[in-house]
Amino acid sequence: MQTIQAIICFNGGSAGDFLTGACSEQLVGLPTYKIGNIGRAHLSSTFKTTTKADYYNNNASVDLSNTLPIENTHFYLDYYPQIARSLFYIDYPDAMSRDIVNMFMFKRFDNNTTLLADFIKKTYAEPMQSKLNANNIIEVCKINWTKNLRSWRNNSRLEPLYLKNYFDRSIFYNMVETVCQCKIKNYETLSAGYDDWISKNDQLRQLFL
Repeated sequence: MQTIQAIICFNGGSAGDFLTGACSEQLVGLPTYKIGNIGRAHLSSTFKTTTKADYYNNNASVDLSNTLPIENTHFYLDYYPQIARSLFYIDYPDAMSRDIVNMFMFKRFDNNTTLLADFIKKTYAEPMQSKLNANNIIEVCKINWTKNLRSWRNNSRLEPLYLKNYFDRSIFYNMVETVCQCKIKNYETLSAGYDDWISKNDQLRQLFL
């Protein structure tokens, strides 16, 4: 049975997928992600979808023979310590929660709050589902994502990775080595991915200036 090197918990946005892809690429020596035109990182993995289904329905199982060495998820599940060597979460100040939600909406739903609301509704049952709409969905996501962060901070099994450190190349490279638990193997590949992601996520970088 394959053991995952690390699992990274994160709220919506491209930062979690980018770090996961960059780390996995170092470990497998092959491309594991692509960065789209607006800076969204696309992973070649279904782990995030499976763990979401497990979180809400408690009926999904992770196929450990078909995972990347580094995986990520929006949800913490109690069995993670049994399938991964290390567990992390991406932290940022609570005051940035609304900005992070807005960037997620831009990258995933082209700034369309109705599409975001329809997407989030799928995870809720009635009567909550009927209460979600384009007018309140940003606030709902902000509240839920802040709760996630506070829960992860209080989880002794999770180590923090700080979003602000993405914007210092040397610190980000150290982050990659921390997650991978080894020295960087291909600086050229990592540098190319980093430059591409940073250039397309300047709005996020501006939050930390």
